[in-house]
Amino acid sequence: VTGKAFPNLVNAAKYASALPVIFISAFAHYFPSSYGLFLRKMWLVSITFNSFFSFLWDIVMDFGLLRSDTQHVLLRSRLYYMSDPTGEDI
Repeated sequence: VTGKAFPNLVNAAKYASALPVIFISAFAHYFPSSYGLFLRKMWLVSITFNSFFSFLWDIVMDFGLLRSDTQHVLLRSRLYYMSDPTGEDI
């Protein structure tokens, strides 16, 4: 708990972006005759947004990849690797 809005509110928004997908899917399941082209388009937009948002959040925030504030832009700031017993890099 940091008390700061970022990243906590953005992370909450990631989970909240799944709610339209869940509600529209449930509506389509229980009321198939009312599920029209408009709801289908809304479902596609919602699922696309949620997928991209979740993917980018996981890559950047959870895995620490693709960050511009690190020495290795495509890698996380702290690199872990194996070395042999003599201390030489493999």
